[in-house]
Amino acid sequence: MNIEKLSTTARRLGIFFKVLQKIVCVCAIVMLCVLAALSIANAVNPNTVIGTGLNSVNIGYLNIVLTPENTPSNAAILRYSWIIGIIGAVCAAAIYVALGYIRKILSPMAEGQPFHPDTAKYIKKLAFISLIIGIAQNIGTFAETASALDAFSLDSLVNIGVIESITVNFTLELGFIIVFFVLLLMSYIFSYGAQLQQLSDETL
Repeated sequence: MNIEKLSTTARRLGIFFKVLQKIVCVCAIVMLCVLAALSIANAVNPNTVIGTGLNSVNIGYLNIVLTPENTPSNAAILRYSWIIGIIGAVCAAAIYVALGYIRKILSPMAEGQPFHPDTAKYIKKLAFISLIIGIAQNIGTFAETASALDAFSLDSLVNIGVIESITVNFTLELGFIIVFFVLLLMSYIFSYGAQLQQLSDETL
């Protein structure tokens, strides 16, 4: 193993993930600030225009334009946006923490210690962070769909007899469980590697 090359790569990746961590944090803060500002503006003046094209619904290559009376209200749009924003903030927080763990994993590698005793612990924590992100994404997808149905009053199309029914085909995305077990396995491998490294150092 070329330790010098490993150390250089680890240092560069450490810098990259540090920058990425800050970008995630700034984006989450800006998103929440914008939502807060729009909510305050709507509370002060309910007639405030908080966006354009709110009466347009995209379904694949189809674009459905709703009539003015069916255009979502500011309150409905803000409610929809806050649900998505909160789920996004939870994911951003989890990603921020995960990037921090990755930096802690890379730190000893940058010093030429690929099998540091703490590496396995941080990989295991990453595994549980992947669970949190996966669960949040599934909840977010369901909440986004339910909120869209309410905000755009799509169920009203059934009442006028244009269509027979609207069905939500929600499917759980379980790929994050595979990632969880892969990371968990890696933590055991690194833990074993750390033990072998310790035995090797004691022998020397």
